[in-house]
Amino acid sequence: MGNMPSEMPATSEAPAPLNKTMLNGSPWAICITPGPHQVLYASDGYPGRIYKLSLDGKVLGVLGSSGHGPGQFGWIHELACPSESVLYAASC
Repeated sequence: MGNMPSEMPATSEAPAPLNKTMLNGSPWAICITPGPHQVLYASDGYPGRIYKLSLDGKVLGVLGSSGHGPGQFGWIHELACPSESVLYAASC
């Protein structure tokens, strides 16, 4: 109803039902740091960005770009964040 997103047609790159979860901006992996000052890290399903967010949804920063060099990520499959200043990302 109202403002429902339209259906995305299946493509050779993103067959249904994956076509909705692999679009730019789709969260792929998330991690919330332990307290007392918690932040949320969320990876973008494509093209390999990691967003640092406050728990109320404000974007505090963006890390990385698409690629396989320093500071670049492929598909980010998992995140680990033992503190606000330490972040591990597994990508391929």
